Amino acid sequence: MLKLNKATEKTITADWLSDLPSFVQYAPRWIVRRFGPVVQGLLLERDSSGDVYWPVSHVHSLLNEMPFITLTLYRRLASKRTGGPDWIKLTNHKHTFQQVLGEFETHSLLSLRADLSLSNVLDAYRRDNEAPQLFNQYNDLQWEDEIRLLVWAGESEVASHVCERYCKALSTWPEYVVTKLGGLQHRQVAARNILNTRDKMSRGVISQVSMLKLHAVPDRELR
Repeated sequence: MLKLNKATEKTITADWLSDLPSFVQYAPRWIVRRFGPVVQGLLLERDSSGDVYWPVSHVHSLLNEMPFITLTLYRRLASKRTGGPDWIKLTNHKHTFQQVLGEFETHSLLSLRADLSLSNVLDAYRRDNEAPQLFNQYNDLQWEDEIRLLVWAGESEVASHVCERYCKALSTWPEYVVTKLGGLQHRQVAARNILNTRDKMSRGVISQVSMLKLHAVPDRELR
């Protein structure tokens, strides 16, 4: 029986890359592409059995100084019948992955084929932040990434409005969640401070590309 190992992981990654040529391999079972400060990724997750895997789409903002790639705007493969989590059996991969890719694109918040635009990404953040999935109800990182992208784009007035909506949302989150984030006042002050960071953002992106070893990922303009 086929199992996920270095050889089969290389094969399935190559197959997904063949259908998504604008992506490049970042790590085993992980392909990415970059548009300015936004990295879009497709992660082929697996379980411990090695019999199945499932795609996860996500983005990472290079405007936020992080020591790892984040999985914001997270979407994983879902069942057409139940809407719950689904997966691909490794034994069926060759016959089904292209069909699965087509279906998966309808669940992703951003296209996996067309170039991303600034309005696409901002709209995805807005929709997901204001009507979050159950697993993603209290995502401070995603809210703050939306604010950062607006600041980077020079949309200072919109950024300020989004920041105030985020600060208001924070006040409605459960106390245990806000406590883990450092407390309500701390988080609100941190969010408002983002509004004054535009001058530092270009240097921050360069630093992130180096830290996360993204030099080999072509940079397309985010317009």
